[in-house]
Amino acid sequence: MFLIGHTLVVPGNTSQDYFTPWFPRVADDARFTFEEIYSTASSVTVTVYHKSAEDAGDEGGSSVASFSSQLSPANVYEASCSNLKELVRFKVTIGSETSAPGVLRYRFLPPTWFSKAV
Repeated sequence: MFLIGHTLVVPGNTSQDYFTPWFPRVADDARFTFEEIYSTASSVTVTVYHKSAEDAGDEGGSSVASFSSQLSPANVYEASCSNLKELVRFKVTIGSETSAPGVLRYRFLPPTWFSKAV
C-alpha cells in the first residue's frame, strides 16, 4: 500500500524540529503549499529557510516565511516568498502537550516559481 506524504512522530510532552533537505530554487520568488493530511499533534509550525549556495554545511540559512494563510480546503496552508537565495528548505516543528505521542502526516505540494516583471 502506498501512502502519500511523510509521517513525523514526537514523544508526549515534547516539541521537535524536523528539517527537509536543501533544494535549489528555480526563480527568485515562490509560493509554497503545505497540506496537513493527519495530525494528533497539539501544535504544528512550518517555516521556509533559504541560504546562499556557498554557505558551508547543512546548518545555517535564515527564515524567510512561515505557512500562515490557510487556503479554502481544510488543513492546506500557503507561504509566499520573495528574493530567495539559491537553496531552500523547510523546518517542521511539531509538539505534543499530552503524554500521548504527537503524530503528523503531511506533504508539500509542488511550488509555484515566478520572477517579478520589470
